[in-house]
Amino acid sequence: MKQAHPLRAVVALLLTLALCLAMATPAFAVGDTTSASTKVTASAGDFAGGSGTKRDPYHIKTVAQLKNINNDLGACYVLDKDLDLSDSSLWMPIGYFSIDPTAEDMSVIPEEYSFHGDFDGNGHTIKNMDILSGNILCAGLFGFVSGNGCIHDLKMKNSEVAGFMSAGAVAGWVSGKATLKNITVTGVTHIISMMYSGGVVGRSNSRGTFSNIKAKAIARVYGPSPLQGYGGIIVGGADNTNFKNCTVTGGTVTDNGSGTKGYGGLAGSAYNTKSIKNCTVKNVTINVIGSETAMVGGLVGFTGTEAGLKKKSKRTKVQNCTVENTTLNVKGDTERVGLLIGSCAYIVGGSQKSPLPILIKNCSSQGRVIGGKYVGSILGYKGKNTEIKKSTGSGTWNGKKLKKTVGATTSSVPVSKLSGAANEAQYEDDAAYVKYTTTNPYITGDTWISAHRSGGGIEPEETMKAFQNCAESTTFQVDLFEFDLHITKDNVLVLLHDDTLDRTSNCEEVFGKEDCAPEDYTYAELRKLNMGAKFETDDGKMPYAKLLDSEVPDDLRIPRIEEVLDYLIEEGNGKYCYIIEIKNDMALGRKGMDILHQLLVDRGIIDQCIFGTFHPEISEYVDAAYPDFRRSASIPEVLDFVIAAASEMDAYEAPCSVLQIPYSSPYKEILPFLGSQKVINYAHSKDIAVQYWTINDKEDMQTLLDRHADAIISDYPNVVYQVKYGK
Repeated sequence: MKQAHPLRAVVALLLTLALCLAMATPAFAVGDTTSASTKVTASAGDFAGGSGTKRDPYHIKTVAQLKNINNDLGACYVLDKDLDLSDSSLWMPIGYFSIDPTAEDMSVIPEEYSFHGDFDGNGHTIKNMDILSGNILCAGLFGFVSGNGCIHDLKMKNSEVAGFMSAGAVAGWVSGKATLKNITVTGVTHIISMMYSGGVVGRSNSRGTFSNIKAKAIARVYGPSPLQGYGGIIVGGADNTNFKNCTVTGGTVTDNGSGTKGYGGLAGSAYNTKSIKNCTVKNVTINVIGSETAMVGGLVGFTGTEAGLKKKSKRTKVQNCTVENTTLNVKGDTERVGLLIGSCAYIVGGSQKSPLPILIKNCSSQGRVIGGKYVGSILGYKGKNTEIKKSTGSGTWNGKKLKKTVGATTSSVPVSKLSGAANEAQYEDDAAYVKYTTTNPYITGDTWISAHRSGGGIEPEETMKAFQNCAESTTFQVDLFEFDLHITKDNVLVLLHDDTLDRTSNCEEVFGKEDCAPEDYTYAELRKLNMGAKFETDDGKMPYAKLLDSEVPDDLRIPRIEEVLDYLIEEGNGKYCYIIEIKNDMALGRKGMDILHQLLVDRGIIDQCIFGTFHPEISEYVDAAYPDFRRSASIPEVLDFVIAAASEMDAYEAPCSVLQIPYSSPYKEILPFLGSQKVINYAHSKDIAVQYWTINDKEDMQTLLDRHADAIISDYPNVVYQVKYGK
């Protein structure tokens, strides 16, 4: 097995940035070649026996059979023998992380894309797993585990794992009520991630319990500053997850980023955790070498519950836990450091008014601290309702006896005086705007206003009503329209963002079924739908929900591309430009491109259009067949640009003339660099226009206007206009 190499891992992590930028497509995952709507079903022939039920689980005896779990992520499995992954090239995790940006709460992950079944390791070992290829948002043997998923009785040995957001030997991310129990991680285990790096699990917001887990690992958070941090030997960062009978026998946790938080021998964080019981950490070194960091502990970096502020019985209970021979090596300005717990959970700039309370009982901690501010032999920072009972702490601080059990309290150091690791990463962008001479028509020195999905926050997205609202408005103006296309059963290009019609129309009522894909219907059939049926105004009203059949006006029926273009060309007298994305892939995508290109040529507006796709085979097809078609950067090309901009690479050559990159939540928190003046200046120096999506927050709009972004793509172009012109 290859040994981990920092440069190799960093390159892999930079590659994984591609997935973050691709999350605009619901259910996108690098490495998955099926569409989100494709249903894959496991069969008995995929395994060594069984039927996938709890009483009769599928049996796994080979690596190929292990990979086949992806064919049925909700079934039950049992491992019948040890497996060696060293001959299987780079491992692609079982189950993947996917978000739907159209959902009200993007943190809710669709269960169908994650592992939510039962995996019984049966006491066997999986060894020599290598995930250093990049393109993995949540990396581990299992990428994403949710629902009532359970992984148990498994041993992992010698794992090298790199992920963008979270990484762990067993799972990148665990959510829902999923549990892990009777797990052992040993051998040479290196875990590295830009955030949430854990020896066993990278990130967990599961409400379940992790029990009887034993681990020794090297966990490294290696993101460019500033990111959130979080590193631990069992879990990098946890919310709501409980721990019982977990043991760490050794290892290191390292982060070199500034402005980060949450590092511990067991877990970097245990926010809103009910209990941590009977857990032991021995022979662990934690190195946090960036400045303005916070909350480092031998057991956990921080913990506490919001419910405990109102009721003592609801406090996080840390009981019968031991920390021995632990070294906390931190910067001198690192705040809230404890040999047991770094701090009662309190994040500067967060929503809490005071640190969350803990009950520490029958615990002991011993070790040494180098550096730090507000340092305690048990607890670094203590808030109201926190109690320490029958517990002891001993050790040294900068070579001298550590006398304080608690480093500081809210009485001695009010929360207003805390400064380490603010809640939102703040990128220090001190660059000034530089104007370059350019031949790019999309770099004008002015910030264009783009209507995302035709201004879908104001009127039903991608309907003629939405286009008319923007084009005929007397209170605001649009420069650029963004919309999406699907091809119908009879080869008509219609406007629709999603892979199905369910979210935006009354298709279930009209067609009598769910999951209605536009490719399965003719244009005439689709015209029966009310495309405003699900539209909801900002004040919660649904003005078009009850319209049926003949009541549906033409401007709320699904439009074809010709109707939209002819209207906008006439209404705008040829002034508008367009960002058009083909949603289909493979043969349908190529056919759609052929139709679209001809329509644009016939109307003489090919130079006013920017084409985009998340499907690399369609990008390649366009480059080969239609070199006159201006397109935006593909995901790998965006990645190459970001790397070049970060290092100010002189030799970088742009493959296209337009970048469309995100700067809304959660992207701006993860990588605030993307919206920086430095990035915009660098792009302009290479004759590349930079257009940002999907910007619905006024402060973000103003920031990008101040930095001379080339376009702001928003669901509310009227608001962008108001911010831009002060009207």
